[in-house]
Amino acid sequence: MSRRNQRNQRGRKGNLEVSPRSRKRLRLRSRVPVVAILALGLLVVSFTWGLPRYQKYREISNQITALEERKQTMETERQRLIKEAEWLESDAAVEKIAREELGLVKPGERPLIDILGSR
Repeated sequence: MSRRNQRNQRGRKGNLEVSPRSRKRLRLRSRVPVVAILALGLLVVSFTWGLPRYQKYREISNQITALEERKQTMETERQRLIKEAEWLESDAAVEKIAREELGLVKPGERPLIDILGSR
């Protein structure tokens, strides 16, 4: 008797025993939808709970990046100001400012007056 005929006869008679292999398949088939629903539920929960946290993480990460860039800019400006302060404390800087901005001259020097104006 072929397998197809055996299946048909089992279905008709109804009193033939189901093989252990078939029982295992039936149990697995009945568990698959439950497992799929649980997996889908877990996925939905993880998205609804995790997505706002991920967005907050990205926002904070962007803020950190912006602050690090700002820190670097400020550090560069600080270094420039330190160098400028050191230069302003030198005698050369004092003399340059006195001559150019205040129009002072050393004793014995004759000042030059630009009558045409700076071009």
